[in-house]
Amino acid sequence: MLRRQTEFAVGQRLRKRSRGGGVWEIMAIHKDPSGAIHVEMFKLGDPNTRRTLSRFTLADPEQFELVSA
Repeated sequence: MLRRQTEFAVGQRLRKRSRGGGVWEIMAIHKDPSGAIHVEMFKLGDPNTRRTLSRFTLADPEQFELVSA
């Protein structure tokens, strides 16, 4: 069973597991008023492509995997 990562840090890199998903670097972590945590990241090789996803989406091992530095 894969261990699910739930804590993230600025500078970490994640790979989207879908075809052509690419590698993304975390640039900011935000907590909204309801307490939900969202992670803002940009795509390596195209820093103008940015996404904000929930921490739980990034923690899904079927969608993302941590890239070792």
